[in-house]
Amino acid sequence: MAIKIRKYFFSQKGIVALPAIITLSVIILAIGLAMSFSSFTQNNIFSNKHQSELTYRIAEAGIKDAMIKITRNKNYDTAFALPINNGVANISFDTSNFEQTKITSIGTLNNNTKTIEVILDISTNGKVTINSWIEL
Repeated sequence: MAIKIRKYFFSQKGIVALPAIITLSVIILAIGLAMSFSSFTQNNIFSNKHQSELTYRIAEAGIKDAMIKITRNKNYDTAFALPINNGVANISFDTSNFEQTKITSIGTLNNNTKTIEVILDISTNGKVTINSWIEL
């Protein structure tokens, strides 16, 4: 009986092709899944980086708006919120030092936040210059 089964399998020329095709299909499927996962991960990384850059730009816009307000009125120190597209910049001032004003802008977009702190020197003749610009 075993000899008949063995002769049957050896007489079938294409029987080896079936496991080879299945193995090759599994390998191709694994490579495809790995490439899909890699693409998905890269897309998420790019999206997060883009959101982070937009959030920084919102905080930066808040700083620039505050600098314009201080240039026009050297005693300006009222905190405000500046809506920009889908985000908002919350700006606050620290005027405890008479010759310097510290501006803090917190940019928020979705779940991202970026904080920028700028120290402005204000001279007695009214000239406003940037002393430091730091992202916190």
